[in-house]
Amino acid sequence: MSKTEFLIKLREKLSGLPKEEIADRLIFYGEMIDDRIEEGLTEEEAVSEIGSVDEIATQILEENPASKTVSADEREKRESRYQVFNNETIDISEEFRDIEINANTEDVTVHLSNDNICRVAFIDSAKQKHTVEVRNGTLYIKTINTGKWYDHIAFFSIRCPKIELYLPSKYYSSLIIKANIGGVDVDAGLSFGSIDVSVVTGDISCSSSASGLINLRSTTGEISIKSISGGEICLQTTTGDVEARSVSCAGDIEISVLTGDATLEKVSCRCATVNGTTGDVHMSDVKAEEVITAGSKFGDLVLKKCDASELSLNSSIGDISASLLTEKRIIAKSSIGDVRVPSSMSGGICKATTNDGDIK
Repeated sequence: MSKTEFLIKLREKLSGLPKEEIADRLIFYGEMIDDRIEEGLTEEEAVSEIGSVDEIATQILEENPASKTVSADEREKRESRYQVFNNETIDISEEFRDIEINANTEDVTVHLSNDNICRVAFIDSAKQKHTVEVRNGTLYIKTINTGKWYDHIAFFSIRCPKIELYLPSKYYSSLIIKANIGGVDVDAGLSFGSIDVSVVTGDISCSSSASGLINLRSTTGEISIKSISGGEICLQTTTGDVEARSVSCAGDIEISVLTGDATLEKVSCRCATVNGTTGDVHMSDVKAEEVITAGSKFGDLVLKKCDASELSLNSSIGDISASLLTEKRIIAKSSIGDVRVPSSMSGGICKATTNDGDIK
């Protein structure tokens, strides 16, 4: 089993715990695996040495919330073994148009600077080597973890390090963020040519617009975009929900969710495509110039006040419910479910198919 597969399965097993608790555990075991790989084991050997996901999840669930109620003496004794966390701020005076951030176990936040000064802050950093430089018009920010997993652990109360970048208000050609374990948050008020964020384990939130492609990917985590515009938008996660609210897209918006729900609200675009596997798809006030395509193998599809020239809705065992803004010629089929659709001979085509569910 790979590290990514291990973390995805562990997150699923711990889904009943608070998000902060789950994130702490994933960081802990992710760095344990990295530590063993550094000692010479292969990724599969390192995962195997950690133990089975079921056994680890059972132990964590049995400990919770006992792990949070240790005595003050015990907590002080344990935390005294760990390195002191430090803060560092670096002002950036060089001009740049592109930004690339590579993070290991840090949360990354991109803010609008309130004093028009560009700076980067490393918060609660320990055993970390930072590099910040402007080269050929690109700002590069990189951290390298030079410590072990236990340098970040205080009896499962993790002080997660952070990278906070403050940008003056102007147009930037591109923003690229690559993170291993940690969340990414791009605040409102900034404008980019393109935004590309990839995270292995962590949530992604974006409230800034881009004239070109907005591409957000998380293997294990939720993705949220709100009050933005983009040329093209692509949102992809394996384990986690996806939300898009108050979004204007000049081109196509594509959403892919393996384990989680997809929610679109007040979205306009040329084409909208949503593919899910186990979760539901909810669309409200979604308007596409050309085509809306929505599918989920095991979830329901719910559309309210949506419209497009053509719609294609498909679920294997879920129900399909839709209210559209204009008349459509509806082609509906369910193998064993009820079908209730209006009879119409005009408008675009709306295809709705499900094996076991109802269509309304």
